[in-house]
Amino acid sequence: MYFKLIELGKTEVIGIPVLLAKSQSENFDIISNHWKNFNQQLKKNNRANKKNWRKYGITYKIENKYYYTSSIEPEYLFENTDFEKYIIVKGTYAKFRHRGAMKRLKDTYYKIYKNILPNCDLVPKKNCSLLHFERYDHRFNWNHSDSIIDIFILIEKKK
Repeated sequence: MYFKLIELGKTEVIGIPVLLAKSQSENFDIISNHWKNFNQQLKKNNRANKKNWRKYGITYKIENKYYYTSSIEPEYLFENTDFEKYIIVKGTYAKFRHRGAMKRLKDTYYKIYKNILPNCDLVPKKNCSLLHFERYDHRFNWNHSDSIIDIFILIEKKK
């Protein structure tokens, strides 16, 4: 699997967080249902996908608990107390591409964390709550084989 190193500036997004479980299969269901709720909130507030839309799925850890936030860029800001601000930190990211159905996304993450990163001179950045984030755009098509999701992992060189 190919990846590219890129520099990203600080990115502000707004979204709705959800607490994750310790089981990967449970998390798939939690996140899928969370996206349905999130998209309903957007629709309810007249913020359906526009031509050049982007959404973010952010996974992070706070005090040994894992969270996932479905989010959008703040240009879509609207009055909703369920939406919280989240900052994607500036830094060097390894950008991977998942191609295919959502149910195969866990396989892509497995390859990244268990095969690719351990075999190169890069590791996920330590002492950072952000684990990774997914960026969804017009190329995303839920369970189709041609669906594309970009995955970003904040990295640093092995010491």
